[in-house]
Amino acid sequence: MRSLIIILTTWTTLAVGQVAKPTAECKKTFDTLEHREIYTLVDIPPGVTRGLPELYSELVKIKQPRSSETDRISILISFIVESNGEIDGLSTNTNDTEFANELLKCLRNFEWTPGRCNGTKVTTKLILTIKS
Repeated sequence: MRSLIIILTTWTTLAVGQVAKPTAECKKTFDTLEHREIYTLVDIPPGVTRGLPELYSELVKIKQPRSSETDRISILISFIVESNGEIDGLSTNTNDTEFANELLKCLRNFEWTPGRCNGTKVTTKLILTIKS
């Protein structure tokens, strides 16, 4: 049985285990695909209301694609957690649309809490890395 390594990050910093204290400065960038400014560094990263362990346990249940070249996979899922907690802008780097759709469906089934910058809820970009 293969195991998955799942890492949730903001665009530029590690979100899992990030200390919930104000940073010197939150950072945002203009996202040309979304045509708006989105935070990439926040004081408190977005999270899952039921907790990351439960999200991870659901993600590992999804059937992984098999590659003829290697038994390993590395998939990036990029998405935005809006200031109201909804997720948007989901995209992935895999060509396996069935697997990608299952991953995206799983992410949408969870309730998300928005990131915070100086106490204010902000739209934040996250990247979920899945490796086996």
